[in-house]
Amino acid sequence: MPADKVEGTQIVFKDDVMTIGLKDGKGNSMPVKIDPTTKPKAIDLTITRGDEKVIWKCIYSLEGDTFKFLMPLAPTKGQKPIAEPYGPVKRPESFDAKDKPFMVFTAQRQKE
Repeated sequence: MPADKVEGTQIVFKDDVMTIGLKDGKGNSMPVKIDPTTKPKAIDLTITRGDEKVIWKCIYSLEGDTFKFLMPLAPTKGQKPIAEPYGPVKRPESFDAKDKPFMVFTAQRQKE
């Protein structure tokens, strides 16, 4: 995404919920399950689509005040789905998203 579309976006973790708030006021909240013991560190998002709950297998890193997060892209109309329950998804093994259906976020912790 172009930087001007995501600049000002906030990612907030509270309890077991992650909220991504976009600068246009729109946002999404979703339950998360984090496992910092894996390499790379694992984070599963539960995304609701209508009556279905979809588990997105993602990875993250947290180094100092920098949070990096990689997730599969949602399929668009006519595309083959890439997330459960639509098909098997192997958790990404690295942050290499080049030519892959992944999206990488990098965020800085906001100072109080």
